[in-house]
Amino acid sequence: GTSYVVIVVNPTTVKLATTLENAVANRAIPLSSTGSGSSHSLGLLDLSRQTAFDAATTTVDVDSSNRLVFPKEHGFADGEQVVYTANGGRVIAGLESGKRYFVKLVDAKTSPTFIAQAEDDKSFIAGTRSYFAALTDAKVPATFFHVPTGGHGHGLRSDKEIKAWPDQCAAWLKQIGLLPAGR
Repeated sequence: GTSYVVIVVNPTTVKLATTLENAVANRAIPLSSTGSGSSHSLGLLDLSRQTAFDAATTTVDVDSSNRLVFPKEHGFADGEQVVYTANGGRVIAGLESGKRYFVKLVDAKTSPTFIAQAEDDKSFIAGTRSYFAALTDAKVPATFFHVPTGGHGHGLRSDKEIKAWPDQCAAWLKQIGLLPAGR
């Protein structure tokens, strides 16, 4: 089956991503409905531990955050492989029953993060905002530099507004004490 990555937002909330790269960028799979049935689960691939939930009472945020908020702690740890199962209920839209997912933890131990994003990079902006929100929620030092133009894959060379990101990043690194002020 297809493998996915679980983004741990907090002890009761997760998001799911298609790749590790998407998880690191907090680009979650869009969830558009809650599903139905009382025996959905996310569990370790070896089935040694499962978090069962009722799709009707588990909060599925279908806005830009695409989060599953469980009524109790899920217990997932970074790097674990899990499987989502609808167990006969209506599958949560955006997920597939029986698919494998991998856990990517975003918590206070996550490295300080500088995000540079152009608003005209439409395929990634919602996930980037969501990732920044997860970092903020976890109290990770983070900043989100975004400008109207710059597209995707701008790197260090651009004639658009995004070209200011290296200077913005250096200023932020000085502000949080990771770069000496004299540089």
